[in-house]
Amino acid sequence: MAVSNPAIDSWCWTTATRGGGILGKVVYLVPAGMSLIALLDMPYGYYQLLRFVVCICAGLLTWELVQREVWIGTVAFGLMAVIFNPIIPLHFAREIWAILNITTAAIFLIGLILYMRKSKDLMVSAHQADQVPPSH
Repeated sequence: MAVSNPAIDSWCWTTATRGGGILGKVVYLVPAGMSLIALLDMPYGYYQLLRFVVCICAGLLTWELVQREVWIGTVAFGLMAVIFNPIIPLHFAREIWAILNITTAAIFLIGLILYMRKSKDLMVSAHQADQVPPSH
């Protein structure tokens, strides 16, 4: 069982993204969009920035998914954090990076769809809980 830190959980996910908040969507959309833009011929600095953004977002999502014991997502986002890490960069041919960028965008977008579905389910559950008549 994963150890949970309420302060970090609250900051990372629960409060900031409750109900499909913008921060939750940004953690998925920004790296997905940047990964697709990286398919174009961009300056080297852009790819360095991409490494930081993908690594940080994937790391945050990995942390959250470990807390929730969602192992497939943990592995997917954890691998992205390792592949895109800017501290000890991995070097691949441009063609391999193109495949990795497309795969990265797809994983973040699938994660966004699942996140939005989960947020919607939580909002419906909370609304239904508010509608429960008081017991006598």
